[in-house]
Amino acid sequence: MKKLKAYFAHAHYSETHGAAIVTLHFLRKGLPEVEIMNPFDHDLTESWLKNPQSKTIAKAIVRKDLEMIQDCDFIITYLPRMIGETKYDGSFGTAMEIWYSRMELNKTVYALCGICHPWLLALNIKMEEDLDTLIQLIRSEWQL
Repeated sequence: MKKLKAYFAHAHYSETHGAAIVTLHFLRKGLPEVEIMNPFDHDLTESWLKNPQSKTIAKAIVRKDLEMIQDCDFIITYLPRMIGETKYDGSFGTAMEIWYSRMELNKTVYALCGICHPWLLALNIKMEEDLDTLIQLIRSEWQL
């Protein structure tokens, strides 16, 4: 049986990145049967941070992210604003990744968030505000 793959959609802003990486660590620990891909684990991230106005780098990042999403079995999103951890209002990239995953590829999307948002409901996103509960939901649905 092949190992399942999940794409971890989250923002890379300094205000939220540390908490996202901690969340990723616990996801990997709780779901060892799943290869959880971090979209910031490639060289393009550093290039973008050095030159955030580069359209060429931006297109390469989007292309790489879309390829990773296409290659995964499901998506896990981290939406810290919605669980009251930060003043940060969200990530355009995360929103686009959710949309693409559900509307273009019809993939299952799980969200770690604490409120029920109309867009998340309309797209049938599986929302949990507790990480352990989210992990148990994924384990149950994927029979892990």
